[in-house]
Amino acid sequence: MNPRDHTEHAVTVVCDRCGATVPAEQAVTVDDERCCGECVRAAVRASRSASISPGARKHPLAAVVASVVPGAGQTYNGQVKRGLVFLVIVLLSLLQAERHPADSAWIYVVFLAWTFAAFDAYHGAECLNAGGRLRDDLTLVQPSEGTDRSPSVWGYLLVAVAATLLIENLWPVQISLRYAGPTIALVLGLWFIFGRVRRGDPHL
Repeated sequence: MNPRDHTEHAVTVVCDRCGATVPAEQAVTVDDERCCGECVRAAVRASRSASISPGARKHPLAAVVASVVPGAGQTYNGQVKRGLVFLVIVLLSLLQAERHPADSAWIYVVFLAWTFAAFDAYHGAECLNAGGRLRDDLTLVQPSEGTDRSPSVWGYLLVAVAATLLIENLWPVQISLRYAGPTIALVLGLWFIFGRVRRGDPHL
């Protein structure tokens, strides 16, 4: 055996996660595993995603009851930021419903947001009880295991609603949510569908 080959073989290790061969000085131990740089970066990204791990058993019905206060069900599941988003959406919609009592569309927005918050809290509690993980971010649909790229549309939705409110208050022409709401929903729905088509997502 060539001594040089023996030396080169001795200073390389195999990544326990992906099987790649890397120089020993570049390998890092993560959870008692020797990992390459790419796997280390993936572990860091995963740790920064603020995922909620299964802990004490959650009661789905309790999450729904807590949702009497918008966002409290998400907070019960450990998703504080997500709960705050629901609270802000419902409060803003209530304010607009009070300001525009003739426009019944705002009442529908309040009802839909409140109902979806309760459903989301129930689903989150069931997911945790089943051993799943929840992310405390603004994704509209909570990702299941292996689908890390759920569409983050809450930000787009908030921007769209805020823009509608600004236009309604600053422009002399009144814009009814009866037309703005369906338009926003249509744009977000098309973005969601075509975004998945571009990624080749089979779950459409």
